[in-house]
Amino acid sequence: MSQKLMKSIERDAVHTFTKYISPDAAKRFPISEEIRSDIVAKICGEDGQVDPNCFVTAQSIVFSFMEQEYVFFNYLLFLIVHNIKPV
Repeated sequence: MSQKLMKSIERDAVHTFTKYISPDAAKRFPISEEIRSDIVAKICGEDGQVDPNCFVTAQSIVFSFMEQEYVFFNYLLFLIVHNIKPV
């Protein structure tokens, strides 16, 4: 990969980690310490390179969470539209 692309990946990875993954993140998404440590290891690679796939595990957790919440949201919307009381 080009140096410019690698710098962009590094900058984006650090920004994403700081905003959503870091223990001090303001908008922290709840993931395990094991996954957090794995992400850190992939961002701070031994070769000095950021693994472009460093967030794949966290991404699948977020997608799973969103799918569950979306189904629940649609269920509530259906109940409201049809004026049905939940069981």
